Amino acid sequence: MKLLLDANLSWRLTKKLKTHFDDCFHVDSIGLIVPAADIDIWKYALANDLVIVTNDDD
Repeated sequence: MKLLLDANLSWRLTKKLKTHFDDCFHVDSIGLIVPAADIDIWKYALANDLVIVTNDDD
């Protein structure tokens, strides 16, 4: 499973999660404009087979 952490989660979690998930990225480090729009994050995750981890209700 490949993870994409949303902006509302700390980028520091990527290092901790990489011990369990080889591919773990933070939304601020994937090349999208910061702050990235939700639709852009969703499209990136879909195109790269990533599961979005977020703390948002939307």
